[in-house]
Formats: sequence, structure tokens, C-alpha cells
Amino acid sequence: MAAFMLFDAAVFHEVLAGAHPTVTSLRNATNPLQTFLDEQWAAILDIDYAPVFTLARDVIRSFPTSPNTEDMLRRIIAAALEAVASGVLLRHDFMGRVYHRLLLRTTGKFYATYYTSIPASWLLSNLAVGTPHPRWSFGTLDEIRAFRLIDPACGSGTLLSAAYMAIKHRYVSARQEVPRTQDLHRALVENVIEGWDILDYATHLTLTTLALHSNQATVRDSKVWTVPAGVDADGQVYLGSLDVLDQQRPFVGRGFTARAVQRGMEGERERAIQPERQDLVIMNPPFSRSAKPNVKFGYSTPAVKAQMTRALQSLTRRVNASGIGQAGLGAHFMLLGLAVVLRF
Repeated sequence: MAAFMLFDAAVFHEVLAGAHPTVTSLRNATNPLQTFLDEQWAAILDIDYAPVFTLARDVIRSFPTSPNTEDMLRRIIAAALEAVASGVLLRHDFMGRVYHRLLLRTTGKFYATYYTSIPASWLLSNLAVGTPHPRWSFGTLDEIRAFRLIDPACGSGTLLSAAYMAIKHRYVSARQEVPRTQDLHRALVENVIEGWDILDYATHLTLTTLALHSNQATVRDSKVWTVPAGVDADGQVYLGSLDVLDQQRPFVGRGFTARAVQRGMEGERERAIQPERQDLVIMNPPFSRSAKPNVKFGYSTPAVKAQMTRALQSLTRRVNASGIGQAGLGAHFMLLGLAVVLRF
């Protein structure tokens, strides 16, 4: 998955090279490749693509300097160039397919993470955004900036990408003059679209998927967060996106911009997220079951799974939803959807 994040960033690097003269194409990469990519991604960060390249640069710096690393990067660059040259990238959610192929070979079954097909994503997004609504309007950028859309289990960003295109279609169709698509791109990525997931590489891919909708408009911020799940060193139990239902403690997560993570003497820590009232919730939640085998939380350690189960039961009682546990996490995500639309 670390190598996939580098591939993900390399693809976006090559797309940006076609629009920014200061970005050197991967075809002109020089040895050592690890140094070349590190320096190039530092230069790209100066242009303002922090949401995409901050994590990727941390990943590439974590690999040792060795012939094996150089061989890996050589193959990643070759694959990225082939993907961009084929033209398949922006048309068929190529990155999402690769992500889920890799994920299902490793941890996908533990997180009940399954690929949302492109036809299903497009149908759902266009029905949700395209159906007339008395309080929604997409004719101007100001109206779009005021709109709020969230996927609290965003995965690779397939649904959010489809929603992006559905809103763009509404905006372009409503304009008589030339639409300001670069301003629209910034508004959608920085203000409108929000995504939560428990996996760093999922949220990183979601950001890249959204950013790839335009290689001309820079993005300085995002509302895509990695939310903690499991039990930390202090014994604090986290339930991922479902923690937003708990009014007794802050909802926290990690983002990818300079101000997304607080830094102190103890190092980096999650930043409190202020959930907004959403206009639209679009998601394919993890429909894991409680029956045997119990993979509700996907953790092989029985002690951790037991702690998370008790925390979820306690949260379920506090929100007056006792009795839904046998339906698995899907029912809890329905409650979450109602909460962010009605309560915040």
C-alpha cells in the first residue's frame, strides 16, 4: 500500500508536469530516483498541492536508500507513465480499481471494504444531485460553496468523484457564459466535499482522485480526514466515523494540510474536527455483520475487538438506538447520516 501511494502521487506528478513548466516530467527523471522525487514533490508543495503530496513525500522518505528502493521507484515511474499515456485514468476510475484489488488481498475483508462500482456511483450521484430540491441550487459558485456533501466511509473516493461530476454538470448546464471551471474545482475540493475514512491510504487516494479532476487549479486545503479506529496506547477506544455520534467527547482526525495536524512536544496528534450540518450524505458504508464469523471491526486481536464492541454498545444506548446491533455497522452509519444532516 505504501508503494501504491507513491504510484498514486507519481501519476498526479506526471499530470501536473503537463500544466506546470516548473515540474519536471517523470520521463526526464534522474538518478537517484528517490532524491529526484523528493525534490520534485517539495517543489510541487510550493505550488500548493499539500493535500496530495504531503503524505507521499513522507512515505518516500521512509524507504531506505538502496538499490531495491531505486528498482521499486523505477517500476513505479514506468507504470505511472503508462497509466497517464493510456488515457484510462480519468475515465474509468483506474486508481480505485487498483486500490481495491490490493486492499482485498490484504485487509479489505477485515474492514468490510468493497468496491463501489462506477455505474452505481454515477447513478446514485446523479439521482441525488440531479433531482430538484427546494433548498439546493448549483447555478452560481456562491451557491455551490454553501452546499455541503459528505461520504463518512469514503474509501477510494469513487462516490465523491461521481458527486463532483454531478455537481459540475448542474453548474455548467445552468451557465449561459463560459463556466469558471477552475474556480469550481477549488470550491468543490476545499469547501463542499468532505470525506472520512479510517485508512490513510484511502483518504490519500480520495484526495488525489478529486484533485485529478483539474491539473490547472491548485488546491490549498481539503476536508478529507483519516479518523482513528481501534485502541490507542492510553486505552482510548475509537470507532472511526461513528465517533461523531458521541456528544461526550471531541471528534478527531488527521488531514493532509499544514494546519490539519497539531504539533507539540509530544509530536503529531489528531486535530478536533468540527462537524458541519450536511446537505447530502452519500456513502457505501461497511456492511459487516455481527454473526459468526464476527468481522464487525476487522481486528484479529480479541481484546481490541471486545473493547470496541463494548464501546459501540455503550454509544448505541446513549443515542437511544438499542436493538440495531444485529444489523451490523450499516445501521449505525444510517444513524450517522441522519445526525450530520439533522443535528449539526
